[in-house]
Amino acid sequence: MQRALGAAMVAIVGLVVTACGGGGAFAEGHAVPVEVHMTQGGFSPASVSVVQGDRVTFVVHNDDAVPHEAYLAPDEAQADHALASGDGIVVAPGTTRRFAHVFDVAANSVIGSHEPGDWPAMRLDVHVT
Repeated sequence: MQRALGAAMVAIVGLVVTACGGGGAFAEGHAVPVEVHMTQGGFSPASVSVVQGDRVTFVVHNDDAVPHEAYLAPDEAQADHALASGDGIVVAPGTTRRFAHVFDVAANSVIGSHEPGDWPAMRLDVHVT
C-alpha cells in the first residue's frame, strides 16, 4: 500500500513540475521549431524571439518561384557573408529545408537571403533573450 502511494506521489509531483516549468512556451535548452515562409517580398514572420540556450530548428518554406537563401549570422556579418562564418542554406522554389542552431549567447542575429536582388529587403530578425 505504501509503495503504491509513493508511486502515485511521484507521478503527481512529475505532473506539477511539468505543468509549472519553463517560464514561457519553451523552457531553456529545449528544441524549438520555427516555421518560416519566404517570398520575393521577404520572410514571414519578419522577426522571432528565442531564449538563450534553446536549440532552434528553422523549417524554411520557399513559396516563391526563385531560389532564396536563409543565412544566419550577426547583422554586421550579413553585408559580407561570403567572408563570415554562419549557418546557411539555399532553398529551391516550392521546397522546404531545415537547419538548426543553438543560441548559446544572448546576442541578436539575422537570417538573410543574399540571392540576387534579395538583400537587404529579405531579412528576418532573431531576438535572443
